[in-house]
Amino acid sequence: MKTHNIISPELRQYQEIDYNNIVKAFESNKSVCYQAPTGSGKSVVIAKKITSSVISNRKVLFLSNRTHLQKQMKQRLKKLNVNVSTFSASNIEALKADVVCVTIQTAISDNNFNVLTGTLFDDVIIDECHRSVTKSYLDVIRQLSITNPLLLLLGVTATTNRFDMKPLSMIYTSMVSCSKSMSELVNDGYLAKYRVFT
Repeated sequence: MKTHNIISPELRQYQEIDYNNIVKAFESNKSVCYQAPTGSGKSVVIAKKITSSVISNRKVLFLSNRTHLQKQMKQRLKKLNVNVSTFSASNIEALKADVVCVTIQTAISDNNFNVLTGTLFDDVIIDECHRSVTKSYLDVIRQLSITNPLLLLLGVTATTNRFDMKPLSMIYTSMVSCSKSMSELVNDGYLAKYRVFT
């Protein structure tokens, strides 16, 4: 694992606070949920966490529910010189990378599940983690945790609320919220002003 060329992404001040709060939460928890508004730069904070993990020789799985989210994160990490690849049935070699990207649909398919979840990952990061209390995610998380009982899980989402009211505390034992509110992000010029239609 070559880490000396990895570039750590630059964070805004509030993102740095959020990142440090995530790191602190992991000092006493194995599963942490990070909630921040859409457009606040969650993916940059994720990239910071991933680069930090790889520099510490930790193998990372990035799990998302959409191919475009997977591609965006892969592109971002490549620009930071991270050894990242996308896992699929036709690309099992991807599991040799420091960071493996995969969609939940690919992860749970019969041809992939055992191969993927039998790989020892140190960290799993789930994008749009309000979905992670569904059976497909739970099956993947459970098996990965059997493969590595010391597994650390970071979930990231803009909303912790689900229509079925299932609590994310089923999985995550700590919650880190963005250090700035949506109104503060708007007032500080990080988010555009919004209009509400009823």
